[in-house]
Amino acid sequence: MHRYTLSYFVDSIVVLLLFAFYSHEYDKCGRVTRITHDYEKIEEQTYSYYSSGRLQEAVNEHAQGSFRYNSLD
Repeated sequence: MHRYTLSYFVDSIVVLLLFAFYSHEYDKCGRVTRITHDYEKIEEQTYSYYSSGRLQEAVNEHAQGSFRYNSLD
């Protein structure tokens, strides 16, 4: 029998609420391509991937990150 603590239930509720305020879009491979935060100010994050499936770029209104990988990985 599992014993659940109050913090377990609180954490579960927080996760559920976060998913209620976030909108996710996925590509055909199931990778996240866009996350939209639906609260006072809509903030959007987008992701692009190389054909190998690795993350290529992540962009939001504050920053842009590009990822490169060497051939040894």
